[in-house]
Amino acid sequence: MKAEDNGISVDEGGLFRTTIYRPNLRLVAESTQNKQAKYEKIFAFLRRDPDATIIYVTLQEQAESLAGDLVQNGFKAEPFHTGLQTNIKTQLQEEFMRRDDLVVVATIAFGMSIDKADIRNIVHLDLPYSLEGYSQEIGRTGRDGKLSQCLFYLYQEDFYIKENFARGDLPSRTSVYNILSSIFSSQNINRKVGETIDFSHYQQSQELDIRPNTLSILNTQLELHCGLIRATTATFSSYSYIKKPAYYDFSRSENSAAMGAINTYSVAKIKWCHIDVEHTARLRGIPRADIVRKLQDLNDRDAIELKTSGVINIYRILQELPKNSNQFNTITNDLYAQIQEREQRDLARVQQVVDLITGQECYSRPLAKHFGDDLPNGNTNCGHCTWCETHKRVVIYKTPVLPVNSHPVKVLLKSVQAREDSQFLARIAFGITSPRWTNMRLKDKSAFASMDGCDFLDLLDVFTWICDKDEHETSKAVASISARKIRT
Repeated sequence: MKAEDNGISVDEGGLFRTTIYRPNLRLVAESTQNKQAKYEKIFAFLRRDPDATIIYVTLQEQAESLAGDLVQNGFKAEPFHTGLQTNIKTQLQEEFMRRDDLVVVATIAFGMSIDKADIRNIVHLDLPYSLEGYSQEIGRTGRDGKLSQCLFYLYQEDFYIKENFARGDLPSRTSVYNILSSIFSSQNINRKVGETIDFSHYQQSQELDIRPNTLSILNTQLELHCGLIRATTATFSSYSYIKKPAYYDFSRSENSAAMGAINTYSVAKIKWCHIDVEHTARLRGIPRADIVRKLQDLNDRDAIELKTSGVINIYRILQELPKNSNQFNTITNDLYAQIQEREQRDLARVQQVVDLITGQECYSRPLAKHFGDDLPNGNTNCGHCTWCETHKRVVIYKTPVLPVNSHPVKVLLKSVQAREDSQFLARIAFGITSPRWTNMRLKDKSAFASMDGCDFLDLLDVFTWICDKDEHETSKAVASISARKIRT
């Protein structure tokens, strides 16, 4: 690698390169007709090779369910995911380091801090998100140089789960427009460069139907791409505390405005005292920061036990905010195009993994070449992957994509009164959750995932037609989309 090509201006003398290819890793892949067949194959494999194993899944409930099934079948297994308490995760990591027979069923949260040389098996029950993820995860096995197994089980439903994630992270253009409207509100646009604006990401996500991760990306782009605002230290909307004995000494001896405000405007419940810092600051005419500092000081001095909640995100204005509709629409279109591209990149990365496993060549070589590497000594085959051992490509058992039917569309439209957002309706039909759907609390939720066997883009086309024209023309919309697919 040339110094000018490494992207970080490091002299060639400071660059060290290790090979991606690991000759002791056997890369095995197999397609199954259903989920149960995957489980049976995993059980059979672990009976033959009962060594330290990590099984990677996508969802937390998958980790819990499969770990339970493994235990019922006589294996020593534990689930691991971000939903577990920190002390439980720490204990599990330590146990895995000590033992050579434990199976950990995990989301991608597991393994980043694990340096265990004798992990013998890595199993992918689901599709990895990318070749980078796949390479990193199989790289955790066989670090002692001994033969290790990397198993990969493909099932068509895996694609649905990954598509669900990617499609769910793309909000509608309406949601992006509304988010920007809340940021560039009439209250904010006249503020000067250097001043701050604040809002709650949680509240924005819930009210405007954008997942938190996507919302964070949008705000980051407003800084990095648009140069409009920059995140600063967040604060909280709710402060509660329990008085300790030392509190009363401070209360009697200190006469600061902040201490007086805390004494006067705190509302005592059975155990906790609550104070509305914003309201108190306005009533007393003192800076909000003074009250917050005093509460933190009392907590540091062990006079109170302080509890905060309700994160308020604060941003500093970097340049004049957009004030006319042309500027506003330009930014909306630009940001929406970026997150649309991100959705397509996420889907393409998953497809790269599928192409590797179902291709007609050695797995190790294209995986190495993806990272600018190659097999040693000019070899074109590794000799220890499914393709090299069998010279048969892995074929996915495919279930035909269902056509969109007008009846479930009508049922959905009857239960969900939302006609301004075709993408929201399509996501419900496909089975993609969102803050808006979660907060609707409908009595009848049978419409959710009622068309999960259909193509998502077909659903989006149907609901776009209905929202743009007339919901009473549902049958016509479905017929139009079906006719178009036949022509193409």
